[in-house]
Amino acid sequence: MATKFVGLDLGTHSVKVCEVVTTLRNFELVGFGSEIIDCPLDEKPTFEQLAQTANTLLKRRGLLNETIICSLPPGLSATVRVELPFSQPKKIAGVLPGELDELIALEVEDVIYDYQIIEKKEVGVTLLCAYMRRDVLGEILAALQAEGIDPKRVCLGPLTNFNLYDYLIGQDTRFGVALLDL
Repeated sequence: MATKFVGLDLGTHSVKVCEVVTTLRNFELVGFGSEIIDCPLDEKPTFEQLAQTANTLLKRRGLLNETIICSLPPGLSATVRVELPFSQPKKIAGVLPGELDELIALEVEDVIYDYQIIEKKEVGVTLLCAYMRRDVLGEILAALQAEGIDPKRVCLGPLTNFNLYDYLIGQDTRFGVALLDL
């Protein structure tokens, strides 16, 4: 059975969308589009302007009621590398808040974060953690929901690309890969 989902990229000057159909073993890009945000180039668009532009684009393409995976505007999240002497998911989840508390300038309770393992070692792992302020995420989601957009998943910064890499290329790759994000 095929499943359709929509990738929604909230940019600084435009909103982009891609339509993907997946099956058990394959995926296919079946459509894409973009919409320019009505905002002067020397100004940063508001969350409301981003949401209105996203709504216009999704309505135009008939995608407003599809499963949406949303990538946030650049500059709202940050990343930090974390080295841990173990690799068990439960242990990582247990100690990561304390590790982040030492590494970031915000209170851990005030941020939302996610991580990907970027290197497995004989003993331990290196994580790439992306985080952003919880209140800012709430403002973006409220603006999107006011326009009838309810993302199933929200992606933070470069972690999106790690998931894409694993899905498209695989972890056992023996050749170099570059991702150019324009």
